[in-house]
Amino acid sequence: IEAAGDGGRVEVYLAAGARGVSLRVGDSGPGIADEDVESVFTRGVTTKDETDAPHGIGLALVERIVTRHRGTVDVGRSHLGGAEFAVEWPAGDPEKEEMGS
Repeated sequence: IEAAGDGGRVEVYLAAGARGVSLRVGDSGPGIADEDVESVFTRGVTTKDETDAPHGIGLALVERIVTRHRGTVDVGRSHLGGAEFAVEWPAGDPEKEEMGS
């Protein structure tokens, strides 16, 4: 919501089924520059204005949590013009799979 700015739009799409869960969040903000796409999930990296406040933590945590749950997270361009983050989680219980159940 912060990235979309005043008067901006944010859209969320969520689908869950037998194959897993798909989540997409897109906005009408400035998006993420092509040269920053590879690094936005790195802790400490931010596309926001630099301040003394902590930054570059949110997307790194998102990727870490999603990966731990066998999912993927990608960034691209939203049809609204800004960034779109797409998260995919496969169905199933990873703890049961690890134990061979």
